[in-house]
Amino acid sequence: MTQALLEEDERIRVVARSTTIPDASEEITIAVAGTLTRTLRATANWEFLKNSDEERMNREKKTRQAAKKDLTERIRKKLAIIMAKKQRAELVLEKVKKRLRPAGPPADSELITEEEMHIYKAQERSGPAAESGERAEETKAEVADVECERKQDIRKLAEELGQGTVV
Repeated sequence: MTQALLEEDERIRVVARSTTIPDASEEITIAVAGTLTRTLRATANWEFLKNSDEERMNREKKTRQAAKKDLTERIRKKLAIIMAKKQRAELVLEKVKKRLRPAGPPADSELITEEEMHIYKAQERSGPAAESGERAEETKAEVADVECERKQDIRKLAEELGQGTVV
């Protein structure tokens, strides 16, 4: 009896297997261990992961290169703006310097002439005690020489200008 039951169960299973309809969403695969098909499938799966890693690395590399390029362009633009501002500032500075530069010699009569500066320096060198004694006489002689030279220069200039003689 047990033998008959086992045979009947086996027959039902065979009939059930042959009557089942495979699901369309499931892929029917027939792969045997160690076959070329299984090896190719496994390799394809790993190559997909490998390719995705390589692609990801390439994308990251391109992204970094693009970021460097953008940064370089931004820095170049900022540098160009700064250089233009510097150039404008230099032009403004030149204009200001031209305005501040006097057109001719100062008309202020209170300025010290070179001869007077020479006299004051000579007095400073001689010191306060030099007014009495030999040093004071030397200073007076230097002043007289400078005044004589000044008068001669004025006479020469007047003669060159055709104004006649100046006393």
